[in-house]
Amino acid sequence: MWTWRCIYSIAMSGFRLRTVLVAPTGQLASEIRSRLEEEGGFEIVADLESLPGAERLAAIRVQARPDCVLLDATDTTLVVRWLKEMEEAAANCPLVAFAAENRPEEVLALLRAGAFDCLTSPFPGETLKTVYERLRRHCLVQTCGPAHALGQVLGFASSKPGSGTSTLVAQTAFAARRHTGKRVLLMDLNLQSGTSAAWAGVKQQPWSVVDAMAALSRGEEPSSWDSRLIHAGGISILPAPARPIEGLVQTAELLRLVETMRREFDWVLLDLPCTADIVTLSIIPELDGLVTITTPELASLHLAGRSVQWLIGLGLDSGSLHLVLNRVTNHDALQVQEVEKVLKRKVAWTIPNDYFTLHNTGLKALASDTTLASAIRKMALELTGPVQPQQDRALGETHLDLLRTAAAH
Repeated sequence: MWTWRCIYSIAMSGFRLRTVLVAPTGQLASEIRSRLEEEGGFEIVADLESLPGAERLAAIRVQARPDCVLLDATDTTLVVRWLKEMEEAAANCPLVAFAAENRPEEVLALLRAGAFDCLTSPFPGETLKTVYERLRRHCLVQTCGPAHALGQVLGFASSKPGSGTSTLVAQTAFAARRHTGKRVLLMDLNLQSGTSAAWAGVKQQPWSVVDAMAALSRGEEPSSWDSRLIHAGGISILPAPARPIEGLVQTAELLRLVETMRREFDWVLLDLPCTADIVTLSIIPELDGLVTITTPELASLHLAGRSVQWLIGLGLDSGSLHLVLNRVTNHDALQVQEVEKVLKRKVAWTIPNDYFTLHNTGLKALASDTTLASAIRKMALELTGPVQPQQDRALGETHLDLLRTAAAH
C-alpha cells in the first residue's frame, strides 16, 4: 500500500532518474546525451567510457545512487557477457542497452541476458518517454512497495504452442471478474494468431490492440475507448488484429499501451505468445506476475524448464512466476510431484483435461461445479487475492488520486 511518505516523496521528486551513462566517446554517445538532455527526465550522475567491473559498479551504486544504467551495446557479445557477470552487482538497478541499429536477434540476446530494455538511434521522444515511465514505476515500486493503487498486470504464456493458454487466460479473466467485482481487461498480444475475440462471438473485424496503439500515438484519451472494446461475461476485451500484422510491432508502443491500460483497469490479463517470443520477453518488466503454462508431455516440460531460467534472468521476481500444469489426467507418464522434480519448481496449479466441459460451455464463462471450473476459480482467487473491504477500496482510490495529482506536476 502506498504510504503518505511515499506519496510526498513522489510529489516532490520531479521524477528525474539518476542515470549512469556508459558510452565510449563518439557520435552515438553524443547523440544519446543530447536526447537525454532534451527529454529532461534523466539526470546523468556518472559518465563512463567503458564497462565497469563488479567492484567499480558497486562503488558507483553507493556513491552516485543511480536509478538506472544506460550502456552502449554496439558490441552485443561483450555486453551480453557483462550483463550476466554484473547480475549480482547491479542488484535492483535496471540496465538499459542502446545501439545505432535495431537488430531483433541482438535485442533478444540482450533481454535474455538481463537488460531492462533496449533503445535504438535516433531515440524518438515517444520511445524515451515510454522507457522513462517504466523505469520510474520500477523505482517507485522498489522504494514504496507494490503499486496496489494502480491496476495489476498479469501475463499468461506457454512454453509450447497449443498448450491451452488462450482458454485459460479468458476463463481466468471471467473468474477474476466474478471474484473481485472489479474492472478486468483481457488483452490479446498474440498479434499473428490471436483468438480472444472469439470469446465474445465477434464476427466482424473488431477494434484491436494495433488500433489502440495507433490511437495512443495520435494522442487520444483511453477513457473514450469503452465503446470500442468488446464486452462479454462482465469483462472487457482488446483483441489481436483479425489479420496477422506485417513486420514487428514497436516494443515501445506496446509497452506504452500496457502501461496505459494499467491505469484504466483494476486487472489487466495479457494473452501472450510463447515464453521465448520477443513480445513476451520484452514485456516482462511490466508484469506484476506471469503465469507460465505447460502440459505433461515431455517436449512441453523441456521447454518450460528452459524458459523459467530466461524469465527470472530478465528481472521477473521468482515469487511472481507461477507454473501451471494444464490438461492433467490420471494416466500421465509424469505426475505432479515428478514434474516438480524435473523442473525444480513448485507447480502452483493443476488444471484437469476436461474437453467435454469446454465443448459444452462453448464461448461462455465456466459457471459449473465441474473439476475444471473449480480449478480455474481457485487459480483466479489466489492470483487476485482476497476481496478488500469497501473502506480499504475507498482508501486505495484516495491514494490513486494523490498519485495522479503528483504525476501531473
